[in-house]
Amino acid sequence: MKKIGIIGGVTWVSTQEYYKQINQAVNQKLGGFHSANMLINSVDMGEIYPFLPIGDWDGLADYITTKVVELKKAGGEFFAIGSNTISKVGHQVSKNTGLPYIDIYEATAEAIAKKQLQKVALLGVAFTMKDDVYAKALAKFGIETVIPTDAEMDKTHEIIMTELTKAIFTSKSKATYLEVINRMQKEAAVEGAILGCTEIPLLINQTDTDLPVFDTTAIHVKAILEYAFS
Repeated sequence: MKKIGIIGGVTWVSTQEYYKQINQAVNQKLGGFHSANMLINSVDMGEIYPFLPIGDWDGLADYITTKVVELKKAGGEFFAIGSNTISKVGHQVSKNTGLPYIDIYEATAEAIAKKQLQKVALLGVAFTMKDDVYAKALAKFGIETVIPTDAEMDKTHEIIMTELTKAIFTSKSKATYLEVINRMQKEAAVEGAILGCTEIPLLINQTDTDLPVFDTTAIHVKAILEYAFS
């Protein structure tokens, strides 16, 4: 098994899920007392956030590069970023460090393509929904990406930033997300929904809706482990 490197802390809430899901899957595969050969460099979200509103992706790439260099020096053989938004700089960081990279967008697009869907909704923080990173990844498979209305984006973004990132999960916020998904299913004819923030699957999951939803954390974990065992 290759030594996994994870950039975590973006946020700590979902980083816990990466740690848990990776270790559970490794133990299920290997049995006994086995767990993952893994490094997590948990970064300070307070240092990262200022890059986002101003779209300073070069600055963010430089910052994440220093953190991945630390993983590489500690023996990480490849890396993944435990965040949808921050993954925008992943390939640039891989070039900067020479360390192989497992991309959450590509893994999610491949998972959707296997379901043979043609149009999907994208939910996440505003930075992710308004960016074209998912649209480009999905377009390679002929899949159209649909984002919520501006008002819906404002509401769902606020829920993530003020609640989910602090491990606050309420029935009211769940209802808000499901209302958005249901409207997009009815009015935009989406065939699935990307839970494009690694905290959203802690709020809603497939049991909450009949529309196929794509848990980007779980999908990413699967891709990470496939590479680790390759």
